[in-house]
Amino acid sequence: MPGNDSCVLGSGSFILGMDELWIGNFRHLHVWRILSKTKTYFFIYFHTNIVYNISMKVNERLEQLIEDCSGTIRTSQALDAGISKPAFYTYVKEQGLEKVAHGVYVSPDAWIDTMYILHLRCGQAVFSHETALFFHDLTDREPVKYSITLKNGYNPSRLQADGFQVYTIKDDLHGIGVTTAKTPFGHQVPVYDMERTICDLLRSRSHIEIQVFRDALRGYAQRKEKDLRTLMRYAGIFRVEKQLRPYLEVLL
Repeated sequence: MPGNDSCVLGSGSFILGMDELWIGNFRHLHVWRILSKTKTYFFIYFHTNIVYNISMKVNERLEQLIEDCSGTIRTSQALDAGISKPAFYTYVKEQGLEKVAHGVYVSPDAWIDTMYILHLRCGQAVFSHETALFFHDLTDREPVKYSITLKNGYNPSRLQADGFQVYTIKDDLHGIGVTTAKTPFGHQVPVYDMERTICDLLRSRSHIEIQVFRDALRGYAQRKEKDLRTLMRYAGIFRVEKQLRPYLEVLL
């Protein structure tokens, strides 16, 4: 860079007596010698350009996070990526993101994946019962209400008010048979495996249509990947072995 009136300020440098000002790799600005008398002018220029470039980088990172999550982003994801809350909320407002749950936002041009949003909203929720049947292709009925199972002690009133079917169970039984499956939108969510689902249907048989259960068990009996040993082990744990055996004797 030409010129002999050069000074260093932090990681940037400026030239006095030139028609241009360069700070690192930032774009130049015509300043003339008034710069030597008006230090505030230089500071404002320097600060404004840094903020502008940082803002651009923040937006790019947030756009990448949203793209990776198919149009959805959580506040915690932004914080984990080193983005401050003020910067994140500014982006949310400028881009018109919709708040769909506490700390969960969706891009205005994205399809809302209700199952995935529910998972983000309540991390301990596991899709169960008729909804698990849907995930495992053991029913031809799409759930009217999404069914989930939570640990005892969780207040389900808000989820129930939003139209979800909520079951609760002891903490030590909640994690048995948990696996993952993809929603129709391609997001991974927790769901109980087929064997646990069969036992859950028996445990909740007073709330389940008998034909739904029979069709599910018939479909399960035809699956190559069925695990009868695990099924009977679960049946013992959940105390439905006596109710399950007659059905299996007919189908197997």
